Amino acid sequence: MLLLLSVILLTLSTMVVGMPPMTDSQLPSEPYTLSENMILSDDALSQPTTPAPAQQILEPLPVTREAYEAALSQPAANYLGEGASTTSQGVAIHWEKYDAFFPYIVLGIAVPELPGLDRLRQEGAFDRRAYLTVSRVLDRAGKDVYDGESSFEKAPFNGINLQSIEELPGYLEGSREIHVIDDVKEADIHSVEGAVGLELPVNIQALEFAPTELGNEEKKTVGGAASLTSIDGASYAFDYMGKGKNFIKFIGYDAEGRTIPVIMQTAEVEDSTEVPTRIEVGFEVPVAKIKLFIADEVFIKTIPFTLRTGR
Repeated sequence: MLLLLSVILLTLSTMVVGMPPMTDSQLPSEPYTLSENMILSDDALSQPTTPAPAQQILEPLPVTREAYEAALSQPAANYLGEGASTTSQGVAIHWEKYDAFFPYIVLGIAVPELPGLDRLRQEGAFDRRAYLTVSRVLDRAGKDVYDGESSFEKAPFNGINLQSIEELPGYLEGSREIHVIDDVKEADIHSVEGAVGLELPVNIQALEFAPTELGNEEKKTVGGAASLTSIDGASYAFDYMGKGKNFIKFIGYDAEGRTIPVIMQTAEVEDSTEVPTRIEVGFEVPVAKIKLFIADEVFIKTIPFTLRTGR
């Protein structure tokens, strides 16, 4: 038995080590298929379980509307999976699978890499910058079988978490479930009509606060204003004025300038143009300063599509 186990382990090790490395010569026009991100390699399973030290949190970048438009002008990714696919304004949309039990369709998208996107996410937040909305799903008889009343078709569940495409640098991918009414069969579905929406913050600026500024007058930037109103241990509350979507994230720092992880925060910031809204954040330990990152505006790019299944 020990000899057999050794042979198996040696074979697996040879397979992993013998795999050819990825090259850097892939162009944006290269085909891609959806990455199976949930599969752990043998190497990942064999790593020690000691937690890594916290990484420095990177501040958001002040990206312009023109920079976003330039990124989205790149050619659409070429999807060569088994399902139907289409492209619209640089975005690729494809059919991944159908689940007859619930039932729902899984649609995937691929978009050109967006500048600064990786720095926007707030640790622990349900943050989405891409959405896929559906207007109708038609069967072969022309009947709309889309279940638009499903709670999973509302925000934030219609959001898509974009991730890098391993085999196609320079592009991002994500997917979501599209719910249809009961008893619909995959073979009956003719087309899906909808839109990919991108919410892209423009020219993000920072408002910086020290605990000693508790109760001081508000600080302002183009997209909003805030004042520090209360401190309770490592928790901090602010009065915020501005559009909710303009508020991007908190970052806390210790006296040496190291970033401190967020452990709780306001889930969704409401619009507040006349009366301030309260926003809160809690860190692992008290901080020496906090930065609130606020965009001048949020550029919303809407890209309509029709995906035909060929049935």
